[in-house]
This record gives sequence, C-alpha cells and structure tokens, in this order.
Amino acid sequence: MRKGSSKHPSPPIVELRVELQTDQTWRVVRLSSGITLPRLHRVLLASLGWFTADDWWFEAAQVRYGEPNELDERRYASTVRLRHILPDTGTEASYVIRLERGEWTHRLTIDRLLTPNPDLRYPVCLSGSGTVPTGNARASGFDVRVINAELERLRRPK
Repeated sequence: MRKGSSKHPSPPIVELRVELQTDQTWRVVRLSSGITLPRLHRVLLASLGWFTADDWWFEAAQVRYGEPNELDERRYASTVRLRHILPDTGTEASYVIRLERGEWTHRLTIDRLLTPNPDLRYPVCLSGSGTVPTGNARASGFDVRVINAELERLRRPK
C-alpha cells in the first residue's frame, strides 16, 4: 500500500432472505451489507417482482426507517445501511410496502455473512419461490433469470 493511501475494507456480503408474510413467496438475495435502505427498497421490489410501492419503510428494533411523514414517526432512511438494521445472522427486520390495494409485510433475515469477492457482481438473486399477489406483480411465477436481469438494470448507472 502506498504511503498516504488508505484502503477501506469492503463491507461484508450478506445472503438476505426476504419472505412475504401472507403466503409462500420468498427470495434469497446476495448483496452488500453497506447498501442504503432506499437502494435496498429498489432491490427488494425487483427481486420480489413488485411493480412499485406508494409508500415503504423498514422496521428494526422498534424503529421505522423511510421517508418521514405526519402519520407515523420514521427516521430518514437515506443514510441508514442494511448492516445498521441487520448487523448479524439471526437478526430480523420488517420491510413494509403500501400499495393502493393494501399493505404487504416482509420478514428480512440474514442467512449468511460472506467475504466480498471482487470478481462477482451484486446484488444477485440466488433462489426463491412464489409470486407476489396478482395485479401487483411484473410476472407470474418465479424465474431467477428474469429477476437477475432486473437487478442487472439496477446496477447500471443512470
């Protein structure tokens, strides 16, 4: 390492399990634990196949993170990272999206922590099952190739 330079270690990679609480829809996504919550929201929408959400928030340790509003107490999510709300395996958080047709709660858990591999691209969906409720989904059924194509689009700079 050159004098005066500092190399910051990359945050751990996590295998995040996302489960829709009302049925058997779930995904396992591998991504950086350093991802911000707004970006994680976009990754989860793409991974699960939701079109969009009118409102969203994460909840961990009885604290809500999202866009603050008059209806509930939320902390700004823009500077909060996944590793702040899910620091280790076995910890849980909720991800809630509100649509015109209702509110949908997802349970988030960390299955594994991994060392970053510079040769791999993240986020990537590893496995899953089920489809979000009809009328709110991009596609019918689970297809990892379709989800990973959506995640690849998210990785591209705009």
